[in-house]
Formats: sequence, structure tokens, C-alpha cells
Amino acid sequence: MEITGAMLIGAVLGGIIAVWFLQTIIDVFIISRVMDDPVNGKILATISGYAIASLLYLAGSNSGVGFLYYLPGALLIGFRQYRKGLEVRQKIAEASVSNTFD
Repeated sequence: MEITGAMLIGAVLGGIIAVWFLQTIIDVFIISRVMDDPVNGKILATISGYAIASLLYLAGSNSGVGFLYYLPGALLIGFRQYRKGLEVRQKIAEASVSNTFD
């Protein structure tokens, strides 16, 4: 079976959606309750989502190509979540400083 450009684009877009969905579920229900640092928690959730998506692909197709299909999504979502974690960390630091002297 020949892999066309449309199939590759579809696989990468599906990978972005899958990693984002799994990362969000893991971050909201597990990591945010355990981790104190928002940056480390969001990165850990992204890595976990990537690993789960890749392993599910491996289990379903008996092919390791899923690690490559989901990699662009993991990098994109990971960078976005890293930035978001930095913003949350900054808001926490500002809130704790302003409450200290009140």
C-alpha cells in the first residue's frame, strides 16, 4: 500500500488531536492533583499522552510508525503547554507575593 501525501497529513493532524486530547485528560484528572510545578506537570502530561497514543497505535497496527505520526503533535502541544505552564507559574508567584504583605 502506497502512502500518499493526504494520508500523511491526515495521520499527523490526527496525531495532534490525539495527543492534545490525551494530554488534557491526563493533566486535568491526574497530573494537576499531584504536581506542584505547573510547567513540569504539563510537560509530563504531554509526554504521557504521546506515549499512550503511540503505544495504542503500536498495539492496534503492529507497526512502530505511530511514534513518528504522533511526534509533531507532541512537539507542538508540548511547546504550547510549556508556555502555558510558565504563565501559570508567573501568576502563582505574583499572587503569593501580593498576599504575603497584605
